Amino acid sequence: MREVALLAIVVAVMFPLWPYAEVETTDYPEARSEADRLQDVLESVWQGDISIEDAAIPDGVRLYDFTVGGRTTWVLTHSQPTAAGTCYGMRTGGGMVTLAVRFAPTDGCVPQSHSAFEAKGSWDDVLPRARVTPLWFVPVVGVLGGCALASASSIVMKLAFK
Repeated sequence: MREVALLAIVVAVMFPLWPYAEVETTDYPEARSEADRLQDVLESVWQGDISIEDAAIPDGVRLYDFTVGGRTTWVLTHSQPTAAGTCYGMRTGGGMVTLAVRFAPTDGCVPQSHSAFEAKGSWDDVLPRARVTPLWFVPVVGVLGGCALASASSIVMKLAFK
């Protein structure tokens, strides 16, 4: 009878915990917002309507140019780091593929070169994860799962050899 009660308690505790398997990260919304602003600036350039030098740059967004091998590469970024202390941008031009980039702040969000980035690729590669599993969740579920397995095994053994 004790095993049945323990199994019921474990199941009763696991159900309210399950929604906490993934929680929203605090820095994703701001990072996503900055990414969307940068993407909007380059949208008309990609459509071929205007050149990047003629694009309307909104307040809080900066365009930096670098000359590499006689070709100009641009990095479009926001002017100040996010609350998490990170800078995001988009590198384009110079015969290179347009990439989303992440870099450490220096004097605001001024890129140090056309290639000195912590991460580059698509926005999924650069932005923080939108949802994460809290550090406490896996051990708690592991202990509760172990208790449930032990109780269920004990119940089966008692019933099988009765």
